Amino acid sequence: MPGLSDRVCGQKMFSEDEWVSVGDRLHLSDRELAIVKHVFDDKSDCEIAKELGISRHTVNTHLGRLYRKLGVHSRLHVAVAIFSEYLAILAMRLSLDSATRT
Repeated sequence: MPGLSDRVCGQKMFSEDEWVSVGDRLHLSDRELAIVKHVFDDKSDCEIAKELGISRHTVNTHLGRLYRKLGVHSRLHVAVAIFSEYLAILAMRLSLDSATRT
């Protein structure tokens, strides 16, 4: 049985291309997508600010915009919205693959 360190967590759940696809479909800016990736890694506002070289206030501003854009009210719901969009993209790709095989 794989250990916790063997599991794919946080932003590593998706490839860079998958992140870009999700961001494009949700009309996220590059900065918003960077914030979302850090949310997936369960980083605090201070940690995100430090890693992105911006202020904590700017992180809060981006999070507020993300919440409005995605129609959510928490970091957990941001993650759920992103994962739901990823699943929609995956389902569409599988459907297209299936249609081209028949």
